[in-house]
This record gives sequence, C-alpha cells and structure tokens, in this order.
Amino acid sequence: MRPWTMAMAMLLALLAGQAFAQARGDRVLVQREADGLWYPAHITSVEGTALGVAFDDGDVATVGELMVRDVDWARGTRLECNWHGAGRYYGAVIEERVGERIDVVYDNGDVETMPLGRCRSN
Repeated sequence: MRPWTMAMAMLLALLAGQAFAQARGDRVLVQREADGLWYPAHITSVEGTALGVAFDDGDVATVGELMVRDVDWARGTRLECNWHGAGRYYGAVIEERVGERIDVVYDNGDVETMPLGRCRSN
C-alpha cells in the first residue's frame, strides 16, 4: 500500500471512530458478526488486515480491522452487562472505570463491580 493511501485509510478510520490497534496483545473491542455488538478481546495475531482475537469468554476469531476498535468505555458509557456472571445481560451505565474493572449502575438501580469482559456495547 502506498504511504499516502495508508495515511488516508487511517484518517478515514479515525473519522469513523475506528482505531488501528494492530499489535499483538492490544486490548480492543471487537464486533461479533452474530449480534453486531462490541465485546472486549485481545489481539493474538496480525496478518495484513486480518486480526486474530481472543474474547474474554474464551472464544477466538479472525476478523478484519474494521471490526476492531480501541476500548473507549468510560464513565457514562451505556452497556449491557452480565449480572453476576449468570449469563443474562441487562442495561447499565458505567459509574467508574479503573483499568480492567468497572463499576456499573443497572437500569433498575442495582450496582456491581466487574471485569470489562462481562459487558458488551452497541
């Protein structure tokens, strides 16, 4: 790819809210084809524009770079979180995030502290 073409692709991706987190081990959000939602994962391999990813639930996949973005979850971000890890997701908002841990307030007022991997976003 020509240098100006790569620069243009990076600029367009940034304007679209995408990031070029392409290093092995990077913490990212990956859009799953099955439901179109974004889940936390780590990049396990990079081969051109194909990225190997490992989701926090143990699933692995190979995805295109447009299905990957930086973890942009912060205070006030609306998520769906897995209540007590029991397998059911409910609407919530991040109250605080410190590294890999988040405090969320569910729509019904309940609060919970959990790892990022128990949540997903639109």
